[in-house]
Amino acid sequence: MSKELDTNLLGVISQPSESCDERGKRPKLEGESEPESDSESEPEFLDWDHTEKPYEDLVYDDFAKRFDDYPRPYYFGCSRFIYKNKARIKQEEEEEKAMADYLHLSANLSPFDAIPVPPLANRCGNNFPKPMIIDDDVRDLLIELSKFSLEKYNGDQGSKYVFHDLVKACRCRIPHITYFITFEAKDAATHVDPLDSPITTFQAHVWKRFTEDGPPVVKSCSIKT
Repeated sequence: MSKELDTNLLGVISQPSESCDERGKRPKLEGESEPESDSESEPEFLDWDHTEKPYEDLVYDDFAKRFDDYPRPYYFGCSRFIYKNKARIKQEEEEEKAMADYLHLSANLSPFDAIPVPPLANRCGNNFPKPMIIDDDVRDLLIELSKFSLEKYNGDQGSKYVFHDLVKACRCRIPHITYFITFEAKDAATHVDPLDSPITTFQAHVWKRFTEDGPPVVKSCSIKT
């Protein structure tokens, strides 16, 4: 049997498979089990005879007949038409509803109080602020950004607040990586011992740039009202 590579219709190079006759005649090896069938496996994209119906001649009905009742969402688009099967249409309807519900619930919230984005509304490319889990991987960074923001606030206001603790944080990707941090601080100017100072809650909006682009940019830092 030849070991040369063959090429299928769409130009993907693959190892030549056994012929139908060879597959039927090949004895099962010892210990080899029968292949499991997957009722939801992706159907062959082009199982029709492409010598009679070239790829460029495919029409909407070719896909409708094959994929309308396929259980997984399926989409095909070209310059001539767009096809979506029933599962894909249902998926998009559920995503639209999830998005509408999320936008309604978050309409009056500031980025500092952002709520989790439902998975169905979390489409690729959105830039919604999302709550962060403050674990050991991000705690040091958030503290650093909080202190950096507080230094700018003290410089602008002539105050002497010192960082106390993190409260919560939210983040979105653009621009840079944007953080909305809520943290606590104490006033060292009016109290000899900052530990005796009442806690003041701050909110800082910070851009964390790449190191080569320079230090973080504090867009705002103020006492939470």
